Amino acid sequence: SLAMSAFESMQDARVFSNPKIIVSNGKEAKVDMTTKYPYIELTSQRNTQNDNAYLDYSAKLQQIPGDKETGLYFRDTNYIYPKFQSPSGKKELWSRANGWVMAALAKAIPDTPKGCGQKILKKRLIAMAYAARERQQSGGYWTQNLDDPGEMPGYETSGTALITYAIIWGARSGILPMRDF
Repeated sequence: SLAMSAFESMQDARVFSNPKIIVSNGKEAKVDMTTKYPYIELTSQRNTQNDNAYLDYSAKLQQIPGDKETGLYFRDTNYIYPKFQSPSGKKELWSRANGWVMAALAKAIPDTPKGCGQKILKKRLIAMAYAARERQQSGGYWTQNLDDPGEMPGYETSGTALITYAIIWGARSGILPMRDF
């Protein structure tokens, strides 16, 4: 497509995921990691600079609200507290969705240039790792709902694997202190 050809020819654009999300011109990309089809708003504007006409494209992706208290993300937009509560009145902080976010951070941090949001990504991984550590079960695993282990007790293997990967990567890379994890 014309838009993809334009993005591919940009020198300051970087690919941060697959499917590809391209960020350029210092713009911010936010993605809802829990839905198959995120809400995307594309805009274009014709500009002329130094007698060269070009199209300026921008994309805006909507993000699922995170829980400011825990630093974790709600299951999806239908499960935001206090509108939705677990049977015992707690938040629905889905371990698999949070694990995917943490693993994506671990993969994105090394590829993000300093000064282009790397510090923000590291801070998010640190906050999520400590929040996940507080919710780890005595057997070393995480349950489906990080805020209410009794809702669906037992191992949530996908969430556990993803969270474990991100924490180990963070500790080995020096972002997370080994003594805490």
